[in-house]
Amino acid sequence: MDQRTFWKIIDEFVSEDKLEAEYFYAEFAERLAEMDAGELIEFASAMREALNTAVSWDMMGAAQLITGGVAEEGFEGFCGWLMAQGSDVFRQAVSHPDSLADYLRDYEGGDLFEDEDILGAPMSAFEEKTGGLEDFTLQVSRPLEPEGEQWDLEEPGEQAARLPQLYAYFMADDEQDDDAKEEGEDNYV
Repeated sequence: MDQRTFWKIIDEFVSEDKLEAEYFYAEFAERLAEMDAGELIEFASAMREALNTAVSWDMMGAAQLITGGVAEEGFEGFCGWLMAQGSDVFRQAVSHPDSLADYLRDYEGGDLFEDEDILGAPMSAFEEKTGGLEDFTLQVSRPLEPEGEQWDLEEPGEQAARLPQLYAYFMADDEQDDDAKEEGEDNYV
């Protein structure tokens, strides 16, 4: 399955408000159930291929700022959330992770920025269809290392330099609180 076909399927279920997760997954699961076992492996492989494009140091930095800190598993869930936002948001973020600040200004979908359900859906559909996962082998593997220059994802100076919009969006309030604390103000809460 090529990326165009994969994203066409994902985009069928992306709602404008992103609030109807139950609808999204019920409809998405029905769509996957229509595929045969081979198609499910192709779909999951195309998903892995798309996810691999997001594995970069800058995207990991964006996830760090947006979620408040992610481990490897958490980053995968963050990329699942990003995928569930649709192809336009995903592709823009992959090419320019700092652009997520613009997207999040109008985002109304809550503050849990991870989605394991979308990532596990093809495997669940395969298991339901075949009765097991023995033959569920992806044609694409995860990258060994993130793309780009490695940097300290928790270092505020690096965050501000590499992802200025996201840093300002998520850290401005924290910096103001710290400044107020240093000045001895009591109303910094």
